[in-house]
Amino acid sequence: MVLPAAPDWLAPVAPPKIAAGMDARVALARTYTALTLANGRLEQGRAWYGDMKAGYEGAR
Repeated sequence: MVLPAAPDWLAPVAPPKIAAGMDARVALARTYTALTLANGRLEQGRAWYGDMKAGYEGAR
């Protein structure tokens, strides 16, 4: 059995662009958004892995 290619949503989340002198609230909002996106991808990845694992266990 050949495993599929990794889904695009498993790509790394880029760190937010934060410039010197930027309002700290804006920097925090960008960081929070990136963290939320990354955590969502981790949750999707765990679900995908669970589906793959169940498929292999069911194929035995």
